[in-house]
Amino acid sequence: MEEEVIQVSPVIRTFRVLRMAAPVVTSTSDETISSTTETQSTTLPVVVNNITLYDSTVDNNLQTISKQDITTVTTPMDIVTTTFVRTTETYDNGSVMVTDGDETSTTLVRNDVVTTSSDIESVVGRVDQVEQLIGIDIHRNMDIGQGITVTKTEHKMNNGYSAKSTVYSIGIEDISSTDNIVTGIEYNEVNTTMNGSDSNGSISSDAVRFDIGKTLNDNDTKLTASFNHTTSDISYSRVVGDYSAAGETTSTDNYISLMLEKETGNFRPFVGYTIGQRKTQGYTETGSVLAVLDYATEKDTYNYPTVGLNVNYDVFTASIRKDFDEYDTTRIGLDVNKSINDKLNLMVGFNRNISNYDTSNSITAGALWTF
Repeated sequence: MEEEVIQVSPVIRTFRVLRMAAPVVTSTSDETISSTTETQSTTLPVVVNNITLYDSTVDNNLQTISKQDITTVTTPMDIVTTTFVRTTETYDNGSVMVTDGDETSTTLVRNDVVTTSSDIESVVGRVDQVEQLIGIDIHRNMDIGQGITVTKTEHKMNNGYSAKSTVYSIGIEDISSTDNIVTGIEYNEVNTTMNGSDSNGSISSDAVRFDIGKTLNDNDTKLTASFNHTTSDISYSRVVGDYSAAGETTSTDNYISLMLEKETGNFRPFVGYTIGQRKTQGYTETGSVLAVLDYATEKDTYNYPTVGLNVNYDVFTASIRKDFDEYDTTRIGLDVNKSINDKLNLMVGFNRNISNYDTSNSITAGALWTF
């Protein structure tokens, strides 16, 4: 602090004036201040995309076709950041001065994406038509009859399907008999149609059987070996909701059966054993892209024993037969034979098959002859 003396005339007086010194800056600091705001862009558009996804899966012989709608909304956002420098000066007298600099702004664009989905459709349909048609197996183990017969069968299947079969048969046995050797041959034309709630199909088979046997114990017992060859043409169509598919393929079934049966008396038990192989060619379905499936060639080897009993009384023959096959099949039958003369018989037969695959009822009529 400074002191100054001032004199004033005419009367001279003396004053003492104190003058304060200017404050001195003791420290300076700079701080960058930023703030951010978010607003929807006014220069870029909101983009909306709609995508429909389709999916087809197969599980446990069922095909599921699903459709899902996915919506994606992309909203551009302006991210504005404002920045300035704030200067703070501290003086030796304890005072503070704050000065804000000029503001600068930067803008960035951020895309906010929101995705939503909803199931539009999901439909289900069966895909086991070939398996079910093949499983009917009406051509297996048909006894050779020396004559012409027609068999009509209705199948009530355990999986929602039903079917009808017609079999035309012609057979000749005992073609030659030398040293107790017995032979026979039979041809069967088998036509089956099948219907379900969402499909239908058919299988047409040509089955040929050749028997060669030998009678034993003074013709009391016969041991027979049967050689069987069957070719089948299979076709079907099916629907899954609004989608459809169809397929065609072929199958062969070759098997050998050995049968030992009593030939005399009213009660004639028999036992047998069957071994064979079925082959179904691979194929690709036609139809709706989402529904069509590819199938590889399949081979199936099988074998099973058989026990049964035939009971003969006058013009009646009753039979019961148990096959220990994959379907645990039981066959019950009753045949009535009416002799027209010593060369010709008329016959009618009733049969019921029970298995864990289906229950079927058959009626057979025909003419049998002897040479």
